[in-house]
Amino acid sequence: MKKNKYATALIALLFFTGIYAQEQKSLSEKEYSISYDDTWSLTQNGELGLSFVLKAPLEDEQDRFQENINLMVQDISNHDLDLAAYTEISLDQIKNMISGSELLSSSVKSNGEVTYQEVIFIAPNGSYRLKFMQHYFLTDKKAYILTYTAEVKNYERYVKSAKEIMKSFRTKS
Repeated sequence: MKKNKYATALIALLFFTGIYAQEQKSLSEKEYSISYDDTWSLTQNGELGLSFVLKAPLEDEQDRFQENINLMVQDISNHDLDLAAYTEISLDQIKNMISGSELLSSSVKSNGEVTYQEVIFIAPNGSYRLKFMQHYFLTDKKAYILTYTAEVKNYERYVKSAKEIMKSFRTKS
């Protein structure tokens, strides 16, 4: 019995040490910066027009979808758009281009420095049912679309970490 108490205490200590031992990393580019913990992996290969992709760790060997946060930057200099107009266009595109999508929420938020739009929706993608949280930032004729993507069943598992990462995003313009 005494051994079990010590083993349980040791396991708990190792578990909590692992949680708090996560190191913060940051990505700082000419136009933006973001911070993330070292359990997420960073890719910057420009694939699919994305500036970066941060991937959450896989659950196990059967996990086939890696939850992620990505950034797309769009040049909107030829359009006179404010955040409301940009959001309206984006919501129309989601509705018309992604069959079976379901808008859950759309609201204006602030991180203390800048106002942005938060859009949350569900959409099918192949054999997956995905949930998306997007933040739209407009600055200097550019739109920054920061997106957290997760399987619906795993969305809550990573959303706290994803929100912290997304909250750290800053444009430099």
